[in-house]
Amino acid sequence: MQGLPSQTNVTPLSALSGRFRANVEALRTRDPELARRLINIVPDRVYGIVSDADSVRLAELTPEGARLLPHPVPPGSVAGIVQQLTSNQQVSGPLLVAGIDHGWLWDALSKLDIKTPTAPGHRMPIFLLANDLERLWAVLHLHDWRPLLADRRAIILGGGDVAAQLRQLLIDHPEIAFPRTCITVDPNAWPAGESFDETLATANQAVHRLTAAVDERLRATAERAPPNVALAEAFASGRPLRILGMTSLYTTFLQHSMRDWLAGMESLGHTTKLLIEQFDHEKPHPLTYLTAIEAFAPDLIVMIDHFRAELPLMPPHIPFVMWVQDRLPNIFCAKAGAAQGELDFVIGYGRGECVNTLGYPRQRFMEAVVGVNDARFKPTARRATGDDACEVAFVSHASTSPEQLVAEQIERLGNTGEAKRLFHGLLDRLQAVYSSGTAVTAAHELRAIVDAAIQSSRVDVPDVRPLVDFVTHKLNNALLRHQTISWAVETGVDLHLYGRQWDLHPKFSRYARGVAENESRLADIYRSAKINLQVTPHGSAHQRTFEGLCAGGFFLLRHVTGDTVERIYQRVWMWTREHGIESDVELLRRATPEVHQWLSEIAQLRGGMGLADSGNLVDMLASLHRSGFTRSAGTMFAEFDQVSFTSREEFQSKLKLFLSDAVLRNEIAGSMRQKVLDSVTYSGISRRMLSFIASQLRTHDGGIPKLIAA
Repeated sequence: MQGLPSQTNVTPLSALSGRFRANVEALRTRDPELARRLINIVPDRVYGIVSDADSVRLAELTPEGARLLPHPVPPGSVAGIVQQLTSNQQVSGPLLVAGIDHGWLWDALSKLDIKTPTAPGHRMPIFLLANDLERLWAVLHLHDWRPLLADRRAIILGGGDVAAQLRQLLIDHPEIAFPRTCITVDPNAWPAGESFDETLATANQAVHRLTAAVDERLRATAERAPPNVALAEAFASGRPLRILGMTSLYTTFLQHSMRDWLAGMESLGHTTKLLIEQFDHEKPHPLTYLTAIEAFAPDLIVMIDHFRAELPLMPPHIPFVMWVQDRLPNIFCAKAGAAQGELDFVIGYGRGECVNTLGYPRQRFMEAVVGVNDARFKPTARRATGDDACEVAFVSHASTSPEQLVAEQIERLGNTGEAKRLFHGLLDRLQAVYSSGTAVTAAHELRAIVDAAIQSSRVDVPDVRPLVDFVTHKLNNALLRHQTISWAVETGVDLHLYGRQWDLHPKFSRYARGVAENESRLADIYRSAKINLQVTPHGSAHQRTFEGLCAGGFFLLRHVTGDTVERIYQRVWMWTREHGIESDVELLRRATPEVHQWLSEIAQLRGGMGLADSGNLVDMLASLHRSGFTRSAGTMFAEFDQVSFTSREEFQSKLKLFLSDAVLRNEIAGSMRQKVLDSVTYSGISRRMLSFIASQLRTHDGGIPKLIAA
């Protein structure tokens, strides 16, 4: 024991019992047993806190005076330890501290920003081991640790057997990542003959054995699985199926989408189970989902934006559906296409590229748009008053001005002269189009503008794809939306803009009304506005449109090139059905002058891409027909011509018409809503998907695929 410095203050821990009780109550919210053990501690020594100008120390209070307790990691050394473990106050992997000392290292590490770039929102765990439970009891009088103690990400283990507790925790919860780095404050945390590395190795071996055992049992189940024809009858019969949906906490939109999808299947009478991390310090592990599959015994497994081969050991005998809702590199690549097995099915968008270019099985890819939850977005009595009542509403996060988007790109590239010439040239060319009152919504036209800007600026761009993506999805997107908003502003209507940072827009800030929260506010916004706008270069067959119509809203839609193309596709399809056309070769051989004219118009609208570039036009048209031609608002809604616009004059004329005619608005909105209910609700898409799977299983009864050794 060290002696006391001069000029010190001594406070008995009993004077700090309120802080201790508050700490224990915070811990009780997630670990009642450890909280109980701490509250029941009756130390055989009297403790206190000794403080002076430079330090705060725990001490044993005796009749002879206060004796300082050992302090191997004082506050002054903590900063150096943290600096060694971090980069810019961020940690790249899970940490473990064995031993508590006076708690200063625990305190510092719990406040660090521990990030996982590949999973935004995931917080890597911190393991805190207090082998001396009485010391932890004392430290809880010293620090106000309520946030730390209530945070499940901070995994606190206490007692003389903390190494064994850690080992068992890692075995029981493989969804919690193993710690990568260990700081041993108290060597007594590790039993004689055992180290941090040995503890982890033992746990890892146990998890591997458990995983292998579940995998072996599932493989035995696969050997007894019915042939495809029997599976087909199960899917076609309408009997209740067991459907397992898998998603992640770290994809906010996909969480809602998966829950809506499962709710849609439950409405059809099926039993569903959602597999998702419980807390934000967890990540998927094969043992977790294999155990869930064994317990639930699903007839079907569904995921959004991920396919079976991405998940190690995923059983091959259970039909698996990936719903493609986003253009992600893991999906749009040849490797993904080649990985599709016999019982792998895909629904969603991008079918043409996936089957014609990337090798996805044509017969097992069903065209589908993102669905709408008709239970959440259902019409109620329209509110005559309220904060969201207005004449025109537009919901969008595309609030950054084109000038700001360009400035950000130039800044990101170092403010070089080349970057300025290229991006200012791009903006000038696009603004010239929009200043004339027209727009650009065809991919080949945007690519031509990009190529011209590169040539004019004399800048070498080795890979043009990121530049095209920026122009397509950000710059041109903003220009089209902001042009339409300007047209609305000119009329003097009561306009509301919902989304992030409209309040910062140099021209439209006065119309900003905050973010439209999906779960609680969005449906009211759609119902409260007399007219909602849907404006995007990629077309109005969009989830926001479907949700708004489902909620009872009325929409005006911006006409884009794709709407015209899809309507011609629909004409060609109807002609092929009338004449029994089954292949592209037969289509060309029997095409009339009118059909040739249609094909020529399609090629012109697609920038010269003709029949040969479609891969298999008749197959694509059949797929569009099966989906109800819902890929475009132009083919989906019979009322499209009434509610769509291409020019400023047409938009303002229709705005005036529909603002003055509530009866007509309600009539059109009701009809369009019914089309949404019939075609693109989650229940409707799920019903079509199950029928699609059944038909494919019937026509391809090759038996259960051979199992691949782990």
